[in-house]
Amino acid sequence: SLRESFGDRKPPDISRKITACVACRKQKIKCYMNGSKEPCRRCKARGLSCTVNKSLQMILENDVGWKEAIEQRLRQVEQTLSLGTNQRNGVTSLTPKETSYSNMEPTSPDPINLDPKTSYERAAVGSDVTLNLSCNLGSFPGSSIMTPTFTEQETRFDDSGDIIGCGLITLDAAEKYFAVYRKYMEPCVSQILEEDDCLANIRARSSLLTAAICTVGSLSTDPAGHKKCYDAFIKEASSKLFSQHNTFDDVRALCIGAFWLNKVSSALVGLAVSIGNDLNLHRCITKMPHTKKECYKRTRLFFLIYICDHHCSLIYGKPSMTRELRSLKSPKSFLQSKFCTPADMKLISQVELWSVSRRVFDLFGADTESSIINERVSELESLSRCFDVCRSNAMSIHESPGNFFQNLFDLHIHCAKLSLFSHAFRGSSKRHESLSSLPVQGMEKFERSALESALAVVRAVAWDVQIQNHLEILPSYFGTMIAFASISLIKAWGNEPTMCYLDQNEVSSALDRLVEVFQACSERIQPEHPLCSFAKSLKIVME
Repeated sequence: SLRESFGDRKPPDISRKITACVACRKQKIKCYMNGSKEPCRRCKARGLSCTVNKSLQMILENDVGWKEAIEQRLRQVEQTLSLGTNQRNGVTSLTPKETSYSNMEPTSPDPINLDPKTSYERAAVGSDVTLNLSCNLGSFPGSSIMTPTFTEQETRFDDSGDIIGCGLITLDAAEKYFAVYRKYMEPCVSQILEEDDCLANIRARSSLLTAAICTVGSLSTDPAGHKKCYDAFIKEASSKLFSQHNTFDDVRALCIGAFWLNKVSSALVGLAVSIGNDLNLHRCITKMPHTKKECYKRTRLFFLIYICDHHCSLIYGKPSMTRELRSLKSPKSFLQSKFCTPADMKLISQVELWSVSRRVFDLFGADTESSIINERVSELESLSRCFDVCRSNAMSIHESPGNFFQNLFDLHIHCAKLSLFSHAFRGSSKRHESLSSLPVQGMEKFERSALESALAVVRAVAWDVQIQNHLEILPSYFGTMIAFASISLIKAWGNEPTMCYLDQNEVSSALDRLVEVFQACSERIQPEHPLCSFAKSLKIVME
């Protein structure tokens, strides 16, 4: 013990102890405490505040008591380590007296750097706080304290509790929804699921992921089934807000929901970012390229959250919640890992694209009433070149023309450039109503580029058969950008100074064709799908 190692630490004897409260001492009367606990009889009867000032003796006693409690805790840790980390039930729970001296809050540990031979990973049932003896002096302070963590390998759910086991949908319907998601929706976001995942595997791992896949898979095929799946998914996702039993599959489920469920996308991606931070997904980024499969999976999942976060935030003028870490300056180093697949190349292409879009937001902000100053005009052209580089890199992934990924990435680029060049029209509210007053010198070419990008977005949907076939299952981001492109062209069409940049007949033809495409799409999807409302609105405007 400390006393044996460093000498007698017994506090000096002080005969006088303060036992009377402040109020009774002030009146110089005897203070009657109930079992030496506040309040005293007089203060309780009169409703007075009853406090006892601590004497030096009491302070020293508390100090010694706290040190003895810590010594006892360390002895318990040493005993547990000597028995082996697998014998976790051998740890004796602390008494209430001992735990009262430790007010340390449990925080998430770093599960990557834990050595099971040198750390006390788990406490017995009922214990909330444990010490991480592998924590070094360069670690974050919170790494010294641990609570039990749950990884996707450790946590399993009983499939009788998912939406299939509860009888909300049949197994055949779930297989149908899964097939739709796997074949058509998954390629749009560069593989969220594992390569060998099937519905049975997912049900065994996560009821939330099962609900998410069935919800988005039924979005365009089965209105009744979609309503049941949606309600179950939202209910289970809400239960994750304060849960400590979070897994990688929970993050995957929330990202899937955020990509396709526009109404709740902000809430879902916010929860995904929070859980991702709790799971320390960002800790492995600095280790790229990865030599460990676990680190590879963590970084890949972080990139998915990064893309999903930017999908759901920037187009609404909101800053993204994921940090632009310095190690993200060269995300391509991720591809040097031996675990990488072709889908990872597509993933990194999107990371690079959204990294440029984030720079656009950081430079120009969210104030649409402020015109671009002269010093910032050159940035528009520079950022446009960055998008061109992203496209060139992505096109090298598949050389064959007509590939769906290339067509979709082209649409991505057109949408990104539309968002970029639309800054040329920023200004006062009056300018938003009438675009006849054009600002700063040299801005005309960027206004032209904005309208050309809008027309490119509309043409991609109006004439590209592959995009049309996937239209109802594209992430909600694309629907928003198509709507923005259409409105931009319609407003420019009614304004002579801006319409001079484009061929009016070409714009009219593209918009008419877009109306036909959306009408055809609305006939094969459920009425609740957002595209149905958009098709009706666009038809009314064009008439």
